[in-house]
Amino acid sequence: QRSPLDEEYYTELKLRIRLRIFQFLERWVERCPFDFSDEAVFLRLKKWVAQKIDSDGAPSKLLQLFRTCDRTALRLRKPALMPIFPVELVGRKWAGPDAVEVPNFIAYRDFFSRVSNWAAYAVVAERDQMRRVQNLTSLLVLCEELIRLNNWDMVVAVYGGMTEAPVARMKETWSSIPSDIQPLAAKLDELLSSKGSWKNLKEAIRLSPKPHFPCIAAFFRELAVVEEQPIQKDGMIHFYRCIQQHQLIRFLLEGRNAKLDQWLPSPEIQGAFAFWRMVDDRVLMEWSMEVEPR
Repeated sequence: QRSPLDEEYYTELKLRIRLRIFQFLERWVERCPFDFSDEAVFLRLKKWVAQKIDSDGAPSKLLQLFRTCDRTALRLRKPALMPIFPVELVGRKWAGPDAVEVPNFIAYRDFFSRVSNWAAYAVVAERDQMRRVQNLTSLLVLCEELIRLNNWDMVVAVYGGMTEAPVARMKETWSSIPSDIQPLAAKLDELLSSKGSWKNLKEAIRLSPKPHFPCIAAFFRELAVVEEQPIQKDGMIHFYRCIQQHQLIRFLLEGRNAKLDQWLPSPEIQGAFAFWRMVDDRVLMEWSMEVEPR
């Protein structure tokens, strides 16, 4: 057992260590926000700070960071909520070894893929026919709501999972959706068909009211076409190429500065997708074949 003098020294030492930890954490969050891009990491850190928020020595700046919603979103959840920087859509760096230079785009792409994978899983993993039809119906209604919100990124992500081969082949499930939902399914099929280079989708995005959030994946071809043009023409800078590229990227990122205070993000939902482990396509197909052999 410690003597009173030792206990006093130990208490003071704990406070010093605690202060150093909070100071280090504060500087870490300020200088390296990308380290906290993963939603799971963000939620664990937020929970830990919430437990320590009344501890002696906790700097007010860090407490404010976690008490103020908008600063938390800006600092700790940057790739999920903050914009993809325009330079990240130049040079198609996401397709090669330079992907490390486009962290926001990679975070966006990975989140997009997890949502699509989840949508496919929600259908094929359900063994009960009635509940499987309910899940498919709910996803169709979700797409309709996302269109209403002009969240075209997530429309394409969710519907993309529903049209993956393991789900698309399930004719019995598709034919069993309620009659009042069938027109919606036909509408989405026409709108989101990738045939014709997403022509209908692109037109709908361009005509949708602002704020809207265009689906970057639907415009990869346009980005590539601009990139394929020479930077110089007749020994001079190809300004028309620069203008085309600027206008396209500005259009794709139009929603990045939108103020959407009425649409607060749900850390629990986004955290769930951060924890989501992608189910292999072969596994999804096996499950699909089990519930609907033909």
